[in-house]
Amino acid sequence: MHAVEVRPAASAEAAAVSQLLAAVIRESYAGRLEKNAVERLVSVNCCCQ
Repeated sequence: MHAVEVRPAASAEAAAVSQLLAAVIRESYAGRLEKNAVERLVSVNCCCQ
């Protein structure tokens, strides 16, 4: 296993990180939850869908 350096996201990266998180949530829960429930998860956890 390799060591990985992790840093907080810069505010300029917020939109890109939020869009990535929204995509992962949608992909992970598609077919498991109803579409409106998935979109609620996205709206609560992502600022820039």
